[in-house]
Amino acid sequence: MSAGTDAHTLADVSVAWVEVPIQAIGTPQELLQALAHGTPVGQWTHPVLAFLYKMWVRLRSQLRSGR
Repeated sequence: MSAGTDAHTLADVSVAWVEVPIQAIGTPQELLQALAHGTPVGQWTHPVLAFLYKMWVRLRSQLRSGR
């Protein structure tokens, strides 16, 4: 299981995240270890739906700008 973000707008930021055990993190390796023991939470969006939404936003923007 994994979690990630492909947030391109402010509305997409913090829709999903990984909750990790409380611990001091001082190196990239410690961060990866914490993430490996974390739990993905938040809202999952199917990649196809996310792509279609992205294309819709782009098309709408182009239509408004007269391109």
